[in-house]
Amino acid sequence: MTLDRKGWALVGMDVVAVCAAALGANYLRFDEVYPADFIHFEQWLLLDLMITPFVFYMMGLYRSAWRYASISDLKVILYAVGARTLLLMSLFIFLGYDRGVPRSTTVLETILLLCAVGGIRLLTRVHREMRQVKNLRNKTPVLIVGAGDAGEIILRELRGNDSLPYNPVGFIDDDPAKWGVRIHGVPVLGSTFDIPQVARRRRISEVIIAIPSASGRQLTAIYRACKTAGVRTKTVPPVSQLFEGRLSLSQIRNVELEDLLGRDAVNVEMGVISSSLSGKRVLITGGAGSIGRELARQVAEIGPERLVVLDRNENSIYFTEMDLRKRFPSVAIDCVIGDILDKTRLSEVMESCRPQIVFHAAAFSTFR
Repeated sequence: MTLDRKGWALVGMDVVAVCAAALGANYLRFDEVYPADFIHFEQWLLLDLMITPFVFYMMGLYRSAWRYASISDLKVILYAVGARTLLLMSLFIFLGYDRGVPRSTTVLETILLLCAVGGIRLLTRVHREMRQVKNLRNKTPVLIVGAGDAGEIILRELRGNDSLPYNPVGFIDDDPAKWGVRIHGVPVLGSTFDIPQVARRRRISEVIIAIPSASGRQLTAIYRACKTAGVRTKTVPPVSQLFEGRLSLSQIRNVELEDLLGRDAVNVEMGVISSSLSGKRVLITGGAGSIGRELARQVAEIGPERLVVLDRNENSIYFTEMDLRKRFPSVAIDCVIGDILDKTRLSEVMESCRPQIVFHAAAFSTFR
């Protein structure tokens, strides 16, 4: 595999690191960079300059995206430096130069090289994070409610996605053990009851709820705290959807009244009515909400002739359609936008799909 410009730049920096580590180890051990006791130093350094880039190349150190460096990448650096030292010492012994190599110098050089190589690569990530912090200054400060796995995912996406206009300045979590803890440098500032105070102190205008498993009661408590603070409340899709694709601005949506009904699983006894749904045209109103979405999945499993999902929320209906088509590719599914309070639009939908069965799951709607 050929190296690109960045790869060759890393090779050059590693060569400099090898020289610096070798000379530095000599100075630390002997107080001079060319000690007389290190008889074969020139041969050692020459061999080191050839072996180290080769080992690093073979172990993939010139192919990684170091701006996303993590603990696993540091482990690879550790293994690569260790393999390089073992190979270098083995070759030196094979060539008969081992008697003139101070063991303490070898250990010191390995430690210095490990620090230098790791530092060079972590600088890329440090530069990226500094650039992100600079870009966040002009964005809207927000609080993330939920300092768990979902909250951590949201934090990384908000910082790494320039298209999202949010600057996460703190977490809110009801677990006292997390208070004062920092996640990627962002502190957990308190509990749900502290939202009004924190929002006022940090000049927060929006709160993002990152608790996909929250019950209706939990969401209601958070929503009320945010309403007291006078801030807008938004929520995110389940964690499984965040793993399937990058978080986008359209997925962070306002909390709707339907969310406050609760997110517990909707257990509909579909077995009782499956025979009446199979092969039929089915319409579900409010099909992009928490209840309607689950109902649509269970109806689709039965195998209707046609499933029509109606909802007034454009973003929610889009993601509902993507989910249903992915899960049930063989089912004829139509997701349409419309408000059941709009009699003209509702009549158009009814005439178009001519449903035999209608499930009304549109919450808080009253016909005029």
